[in-house]
Amino acid sequence: MTVYSMTGFGKSQIKHKKFQCQIEARSLNNRFFEIRVFGLKDMIKLENEMIAVVKKTFVRGRFDINIKLSNQQQKNGFDEASILTHYKNLEKLSKKLDLKSQFDLGLVLKTLPSQNAFLDTKASHKLIMDGFLQALKQLKAARATEGAYLATDIIKRIKSMKGDLAKIRKLSQKLNQKKFQGMQERVAMLTSSGIDSQRLELEIALLVEKSDVTEEQVRLESHLTQFEKILRTSKVDQGTGRKLDFFVQEIHREINTIGSKISDVEIASLVVELKSQLEKIREQVQNLE
Repeated sequence: MTVYSMTGFGKSQIKHKKFQCQIEARSLNNRFFEIRVFGLKDMIKLENEMIAVVKKTFVRGRFDINIKLSNQQQKNGFDEASILTHYKNLEKLSKKLDLKSQFDLGLVLKTLPSQNAFLDTKASHKLIMDGFLQALKQLKAARATEGAYLATDIIKRIKSMKGDLAKIRKLSQKLNQKKFQGMQERVAMLTSSGIDSQRLELEIALLVEKSDVTEEQVRLESHLTQFEKILRTSKVDQGTGRKLDFFVQEIHREINTIGSKISDVEIASLVVELKSQLEKIREQVQNLE
């Protein structure tokens, strides 16, 4: 059974002699596919590679990838070595241009190259991508764990619904027999002996058939069985959540029909229980991939 929840979290941390990187990958429930990557300014190619990996790995959900990069040489939030080097370069440039103005700290910081400049190497990109894949692996495992829990809970509820459906089947059979007998007795009291008994029984049978729910019970049993089969045999790339959402609608339709056809207190109570279980299943399905 491979069922994935759309909710999960994963993280990783990588350290290099020049920088360190913290990556958090979070996914949430969403009808569609949405990916947002934060923290990779000026590294569009790397960001696109990450987005492609997420699309290849998952079917749907909203994904937030947060990447925090920092220079290992920074102290108190500043890369002192880079600032000093930049200042010296500005001084050299000033002398070449024969400029007499002095540089204040504000100007130095304003003209400082991007703090991600030290990451602009293939080796750095590979390290960041490796950390991203670690976080994504944790995210996938978390979604699988949550998905397995949801699937187990749903299967228990399906079995409970099948048990209630079996009770409805027995009660409705007895109810139909009772209705048929009651109508026969009622008509016998109100009519003369000259009425065609076969014709009378046919009319009564047609009246009873209007309240018969055998077809609905068969379809409902079939839907519940297929629902459970999808949960047990689904694969990650099959969009399980969407399939199950369709069956939830079909199951709801059959339960409503049964409830509207039969006016029996005991059966009505079972129908309410079926609806209650189905509503809980619907909530669970909304979070499945």
